[in-house]
Amino acid sequence: MRGRQPGLSGTDHDGCALQRRHVRGTHIHANGVDNAVIPAERDLETFPRFAPSLLGHRWWKDAHVTSTRAEREADLRTYYDNEARDRRANHLPADRLEHRDTFVTLLQQEGRSSIVEVGTGPGRDSIAFRDSGFAIRGIDLAPASVALCVEAGLDVRTGSVLELPFETGEFEAAYTASTLLHIADDDLDTAISELVRVVRPGAPVAIGVWGAETTREQHWGDASYGPPRFFALRSDDDLRAALGRHGIVESFETWPAEAQSDLHYQWAVLRTQIERD
Repeated sequence: MRGRQPGLSGTDHDGCALQRRHVRGTHIHANGVDNAVIPAERDLETFPRFAPSLLGHRWWKDAHVTSTRAEREADLRTYYDNEARDRRANHLPADRLEHRDTFVTLLQQEGRSSIVEVGTGPGRDSIAFRDSGFAIRGIDLAPASVALCVEAGLDVRTGSVLELPFETGEFEAAYTASTLLHIADDDLDTAISELVRVVRPGAPVAIGVWGAETTREQHWGDASYGPPRFFALRSDDDLRAALGRHGIVESFETWPAEAQSDLHYQWAVLRTQIERD
């Protein structure tokens, strides 16, 4: 893990504001339900935050549990539909850009020209791939994010990583950042299998997610955007083991959140098998 002194504020991997406030946890009334939470200081340190400040925002953490895929996806769709335009306005941080650019260089060195992005959000990475000369297609769970991508001239459709709407071996590479962390452990192998299926044998797949020292599941988010999102945070060993079931983990790096936190970002390049099973 590359060292960096944690600060009191900064941005997460998606350019979302991270701020630490000296407040105590308390329940407040939101949308008629007494389960919205302003996090205590220790909780704020674990939140990849989007809102520019705590004041005026209602934060949820483990406010309720969604146990099925349909419920989790419905919550995510609602949240990211409401947040899409705000997310588009934020810049991606330097670590994320550096690793994406390194992946671009790898694809260019290998003479690859087509790539699929799974979990495009409002399209910031896909635009960079397109501007680097790649034929880029993508999917996202949230229709509002897809609409912003289409508005930017990108070929993106609505879909889930668990059922990618593409042909087997259609792409020469795949890229996904901060999407697999919304996939429950029971579905993780299916998601990785789908990423591997849609690329050609021997292709590189870049994967970025938030992780933790020990594997755990949580719900959190800004209640002004919708219900709390489901997060599956995995330890480095658990993530590497999951990826290794589907190919060769060619590289694996981590870096800390820019605000004080027990989370870190995990970045891997998975090389798919030369011959399919």
